[in-house]
Amino acid sequence: LLRRELKETPSSNWKIPCQAFIFADHRAIENSVSTNHIWRERKETTRANVGRNAKRHTATLI
Repeated sequence: LLRRELKETPSSNWKIPCQAFIFADHRAIENSVSTNHIWRERKETTRANVGRNAKRHTATLI
């Protein structure tokens, strides 16, 4: 009985989160594109901080 419950639960539980994740991921891609454009412009003006900040920024984007 426990095994059957474990089998049935993922199928019903995963449908909604999966769609929500895809939607959130799509929006995240859009946001990263716009922030990446801003970041590229900022990189031109602030060359001094590029070394440390660029790594941290790409880490949050991915």
